[in-house]
Parts: sequence; C-alpha cells; structure tokens
Amino acid sequence: MLRATEAWHSPVTEAELAATCGLLDPAHSQTLEIIEQVAAVIDRRPSYRTITADPEIWREAGVLSGTLARIQAYGPEQRRRVLNDALLFASARKYGCAVFSRNIRDFDLLQQLDPSGEVMFYRTGAP
Repeated sequence: MLRATEAWHSPVTEAELAATCGLLDPAHSQTLEIIEQVAAVIDRRPSYRTITADPEIWREAGVLSGTLARIQAYGPEQRRRVLNDALLFASARKYGCAVFSRNIRDFDLLQQLDPSGEVMFYRTGAP
C-alpha cells in the first residue's frame, strides 16, 4: 500500500528518528552502523514531500495535546510524546493527508477529539 501512494513526511518524525541516534551508547560496537542506517532513511526522504508545521498547526497541536493529557491524566513524559503526535495529526489534517501509525492509543484518542483528521493504523508481526 505504501508503494502505491504518495508518502509525505514531517520534521517531527525526522527528529524522533534522529533522537534514537542520541540515545545509543557510543561505546557499543554497532552504534555507528545504526546511526548510518538511520541517517540513510532520513536522507531518502524527499524534501519536496515534507510538511512543516506552521504557527496555526502548533497552536492546534498544543490544544489537542493538552486536552488529551488532561483527560488521560498524562505525566510530563507522556505530554511531550503526545505533543509530537498532535503535531503530526494536525499537520496531516490541514494538508488533507492521513497519518499512518502503529500508535493506536494516542492517535485513536486524537481522532476522537477531532474526527476530521484521518488515521490509518497498522500492526507488525502476527495478530
């Protein structure tokens, strides 16, 4: 399905991928190889298919993530995570795209808060 459609990307997901590199133990023997693989994935993303959040999207994402954090009683770590999800959700909605995610918990709740956003969920592995 992914090969048959136009994939759009967000700096939010790029930052999440890049953060993985910072979390890796520099002394581990495979760290450099993993960082190179992550960088290659990021570099393959065409810049002309990148959706950047404008101030309106940031504001909406802030309200959505704050609302979700309040009704779900999220702590500080969860609040930061759901802000990224809300940025993806609000950006995709504004530009008429669907979010493609395994994160059913947060994106299902975001979609319940704003049913005009589209989300497609997937699972990996056996059901």
